[in-house]
Amino acid sequence: MPPAPRVAVVGSANTDLITHGERFPRPGETVFGQRFEISFGGKGANQAVAARQCGAEVVMIAKVGSDLFGTATIRNFSDFGIDTSHVYVCEGAATGAATVFVEPNGQNRILVAKGANDELRPADIESVAAVLAGVDVVLVQFEIPLATVYHTVALAKRLGIRCIVNPAPALPADLAALTAADYFIPNETEAELFTRAPLSTIEEALACARLLGLKGFRKVVLTLGERGSILAEAESAVHFPAAAVQPVDTTGAGDAFIGSFAVFLAEGLCDRDAIERANLYAALSTTKPGTHRAFPQRAEFDTEWKRRGVRVRRAGATDAAAVSALLVANGIGHGGALVGNWELPEIQMRIERGDSIYMAEESDRLVGILVTEERARATNPRIAAMLNAWPGSAGAYVYGPVCVDSAARGKGILAKLYEQLARDRPGGEAILFIRSSNELSLKAHLRLGLREVAQFELAGERYRVLSSA
Repeated sequence: MPPAPRVAVVGSANTDLITHGERFPRPGETVFGQRFEISFGGKGANQAVAARQCGAEVVMIAKVGSDLFGTATIRNFSDFGIDTSHVYVCEGAATGAATVFVEPNGQNRILVAKGANDELRPADIESVAAVLAGVDVVLVQFEIPLATVYHTVALAKRLGIRCIVNPAPALPADLAALTAADYFIPNETEAELFTRAPLSTIEEALACARLLGLKGFRKVVLTLGERGSILAEAESAVHFPAAAVQPVDTTGAGDAFIGSFAVFLAEGLCDRDAIERANLYAALSTTKPGTHRAFPQRAEFDTEWKRRGVRVRRAGATDAAAVSALLVANGIGHGGALVGNWELPEIQMRIERGDSIYMAEESDRLVGILVTEERARATNPRIAAMLNAWPGSAGAYVYGPVCVDSAARGKGILAKLYEQLARDRPGGEAILFIRSSNELSLKAHLRLGLREVAQFELAGERYRVLSSA
C-alpha cells in the first residue's frame, strides 16, 4: 500500500458561531433563529481537516489565542490526527472567530474576526521550511496576513513543493506575488474582484477563468458552487459540472473541495480527475450540517464514487490485459464489428508509446474502450485509405476503434468516452471510419456532433469518414 500523501496547511483557525434561521435579518431587525451551535472552522483549519479526512497526513501551521477557544482548537486538530506541533499559542490575542448565518436552503453568510490569525508572520513560515520541504502539497489562504501568503508561495517555489493558493476571503492582493503558485483557486466572488468580469453564465465563468490565466497563473481552478468548477490553463478552459446532491448546509464546501483536491493531486491523479473527485467530495460535505464533522471520510467517499457509476480514465500498463480482452471479444472473429489486431502485445506497445486509450469503468468493471492513434504512427490499410480520402487539419488524429460491452449499452458510455477525449484534446480533429452498413455506430457518432466528410472503398467494403472538425 503506498504511503499517505503529505499536506501542509498554512492558514487560519477559527471558532465558528453558527445560527440557523429562516432568513437573514434586515438592518436594525431582530430575528429568532432555529438552532445555534459552536464548531471549529477557519479556511485553513477546514482545508486541513478535509485533507485529513480524505486520507492525507496533515501538518497545520497556524496561530490561536491564549483562550478557551484556542485550547479547544488544538485539541480538535489532534482528535482528527492532524500534526499540531506548529500551531502556536499567541499570548494576549483572541482565537479567530466567525459568525455564520445559515438559511434553510443551505446558503450562508459569514463575518470573521481574524484575531491570532493576524499574528502569523513570514518569519514563522521560514522557521518551518524543513517541515514544508517534506510534504507533497502546501495550501495557503487569505485569512492570514498577505505578506505571509506571499512568503509561503515564494518558499514553496524555492523548495520545489506544489503550492495551492485559495484567495479567500476576497481581498485586493498583489497577483504578481502569487503567480509562482501551481494552482490559484478562487470562487466566483473572489474571481470577480480580480477580473471585474461577470460570472452569471458558464460561458462568462469560462472567460473569467481564462482571463485569470492571462494574468500569469499557470493553472486556475474556478469553483462555482452548485454549478461545478472550471479548470483554465494555457488560455483554454474546461467546465466540470457539480455532483448532484440534496444540500443541507454549504458551509465549508469550498474548503472541502480544496482540501480533497490537494490530496487527489498528491496521489498522482491528473488535474481533471482530481477536480471531478473534489467536486463530489465537496458536494457530499453539504449533505450534513456543519463543517469538520460533515467532511466525509475517505472510505465513505470511495464508496459513493464507485456507486455513482461510470468513470473514464486513460489506460496504464497494468490495464493492457483487460483492454485487449474486451477489444478481442468485440472483434469480427467473435461476432463483433472491430477489425484489426488487438491482442495483448499490440495493446502493450500502444500504451508504452503513449497512445491515448480511454477506459470506461462501472463499479470497477471495464465497460467501454476508446482507442486513439497519431496519424504518423498508423499502419492499418483502412486508416491509410481514410486519411487519403480526408487528411484532416494539422492537429488531426485517428479516432477508434471504440467498443462498449454489450451489457452496458444504452447507458451513454460512448458519450462519456468521447467527452473525456474532447477535454484532453481541445481543438484537435478526430477522424474515424465506419462501415457504411453499421448504421447504429454512424447515428451514435452523428449524435455526438461529428459530421460525415468523405467516403472510401477497400476490398469491396464501403466506409464513411467522420470528423469532429
